[in-house]
Amino acid sequence: MATVGKLSHADIKDKIFGSAQMHRRFGYKMASGLFHKKDGYLGRKVRRLPPPRILVPEEPPRELLSFTLTKEEQTGLKGIELMPHLAQAGFNYREYPD
Repeated sequence: MATVGKLSHADIKDKIFGSAQMHRRFGYKMASGLFHKKDGYLGRKVRRLPPPRILVPEEPPRELLSFTLTKEEQTGLKGIELMPHLAQAGFNYREYPD
């Protein structure tokens, strides 16, 4: 038995495959963008790392306070402001005889 010519397949790089399926038939496996050269054009994007996080312990919650206010304290009005506006102007609800 004799071999004429060369045994290697050096021109495989120049071969034009018509479709992705033909590429698979000749033994090429699919690859994701993870294994491409990381130039940002194909696959995963080249991004800078986020800034480091500084962990600060949380402050304990403040003690809750409860207040009890009367109606006068809730209004916030003092002195003459407590009276109705008509009473300040000299009007009242009393009927005067003629």
